[in-house]
Amino acid sequence: MNKLLVIVGMIVGLLGGVGTPANAAPIGPFCFSPPPFTDQFVFFFDSNGGNQFIGTGRNLTTGAAMSGTVFVTGTTAVLSFVSSIPPTGAGHTFTGSSSISTLSGSGPGRCEAVNTASGCGTGSSFTLTPIACPQGASSDPSPQAEHVHQPDGPLMDGSR
Repeated sequence: MNKLLVIVGMIVGLLGGVGTPANAAPIGPFCFSPPPFTDQFVFFFDSNGGNQFIGTGRNLTTGAAMSGTVFVTGTTAVLSFVSSIPPTGAGHTFTGSSSISTLSGSGPGRCEAVNTASGCGTGSSFTLTPIACPQGASSDPSPQAEHVHQPDGPLMDGSR
């Protein structure tokens, strides 16, 4: 019995001493635009193993929070994302997915907006294209982050 208690105690001690792997700092920012829409997205990604990544960011055009997942197979990275309802304005939640070439950084995709026929509506095609991150794209609390210059044109969320 004493031997069993010692073994159990040793196992508990060893397992208690094994920490979780250290999380690396997220990589980014990665900025994209999805023509024919004029939205601009910024993402920061963190690896969660097995060629899989999770990301957070925002729609620089509307200020809406975004989240995404990436799975890399060969030279294709499939990005699936969701943009929440913008904190102000008349936009809608939308989702999208794109097959991005790891060689060019761009690729075809489709999006769909919730509760509106505007913007992505019930399914629209786009080409996710990497862009230079505009000033204010980082997650720092600087005043520039609130005032990112945005081009005119249709938005995925249907607000224009």
